[in-house]
Amino acid sequence: MRRPQTPESPGQDYSVPRTPTRTPKTNTPKPSPSRSSQLSSPHVSPPRSPRNPANSFFVKEQERREFLGCLKTWSLDHDSSVHFHGSISLLPSSMGEIYKLGQSVQCILSDSSGPNARKVIIIRLFAPRRGSTRYGLVVRNGSSWLTARDFLSKEYIKRLHLANKKPSRICDTYGPPGTVEDLELFRSSFLGPPPDAKDTICIRPLFHPFQRLPGELQHLVLAFAMGKQKFFRPAHDGGFVPSTRVTRAARTPTRLSSLLSISKSLNTTLTSWVYKTTTFHFETSGFTNFLWLSGPANRSNIRNISLAFGRFALLHCVRWLAPDEVFELFGTELNAFPYGLQYLWRCQIRDLVAELHLSTLNIDIESVPIRDIPFVVRILSTCFGSIDHVRFVDALGVVGSEDVRLAGLKRKRSWAALCRDAFRRYRDVQHHEGCFGTARRGMGVEELERDMSRNIDFFGGCGVDEDGIGRRDSGIEW
Repeated sequence: MRRPQTPESPGQDYSVPRTPTRTPKTNTPKPSPSRSSQLSSPHVSPPRSPRNPANSFFVKEQERREFLGCLKTWSLDHDSSVHFHGSISLLPSSMGEIYKLGQSVQCILSDSSGPNARKVIIIRLFAPRRGSTRYGLVVRNGSSWLTARDFLSKEYIKRLHLANKKPSRICDTYGPPGTVEDLELFRSSFLGPPPDAKDTICIRPLFHPFQRLPGELQHLVLAFAMGKQKFFRPAHDGGFVPSTRVTRAARTPTRLSSLLSISKSLNTTLTSWVYKTTTFHFETSGFTNFLWLSGPANRSNIRNISLAFGRFALLHCVRWLAPDEVFELFGTELNAFPYGLQYLWRCQIRDLVAELHLSTLNIDIESVPIRDIPFVVRILSTCFGSIDHVRFVDALGVVGSEDVRLAGLKRKRSWAALCRDAFRRYRDVQHHEGCFGTARRGMGVEELERDMSRNIDFFGGCGVDEDGIGRRDSGIEW
């Protein structure tokens, strides 16, 4: 029997199956143009996924090289230790090690002082902070972390301490063997062979130790740090000034007392250099105290002194610096406190000044009466131990020999002539009568001449020298 046909649209034959006219869609992805271009480039390799076990070693080596690059950048710009010379090396490749910034990484620290001076340390390297290009490195030290500078300096001191120990003490402390070299060989035997050079970063001081620099360079650096100028005024604000006319010293970056406390050896060399190259400026106060506090060693290094006594220069010189013969002749009253020690201060200042051997003495003749200049210069040229050059200055600078104020210095006058002239001019003048005692002010010129004639060797034995002043007494060159 024939199967009945299902009624459908007329004209369609379903006796033979038909082939589909459209190709069915497949799930095969098409490569994108960008990826195909990357694969076709001979210089670019496709990225390797760290999840793939076959690529784990490559990714770890890439992280290792990047960490070494950061570590090398740190070694070229860091707060280095002054003494330590050595290297930091990464341990051989390990799949469990993490080479990232901020993570703990095991390394081998080697000291260049010995081939076997090695030890394992743990470091952490940090990226530069905002606004800086310097990496940071800390090293594990017990239960805490130290900066690389502190840790490396500590290692240097530790090795220096071991080197100074006796072999028996080393044996008792660290066990056999007994010498430092044997101890280092014993410890390094557990670390295996030395690391490869490609895994090693050199560590060394990035600057020379300051005390290894030539003395001239040290002085220039320190002079710049403390703002050293030509003149120093101990009696005022204790600061350096470029000129004695400056009313106030400029603020310096570093105080002189701070520089002198850096080290004992630096204190010795810097102190002597400062005393030799500085002109110390004084007015009518502070001179005795400065010389007393300086001490005998520093007083011997003083080479330049500047004095500005003003209009009362003669009174000040007669009271404190004049020879004893002139002081006793005038009977000058000091009026210093306490009264029992007033003459002690005069003896002290004269003894201290006699120890000075100056290269240059600057005498400020600004406001000094012209007729007082010869007497003042004569006193100052004889009270010091020796003077090579005398220089006269005023508000405008150095005063030349042709200045009219120095006309009285062209010939040398005796002590008698200088004392006689001062007595005639200032015996009854207010503020200047302090040069003479009460008894001397009541006498006349005849009594003064009589008293000077009793010591003719001092007051009248010098005579007149037409070539200059002070040659016989102090060897001054004019």
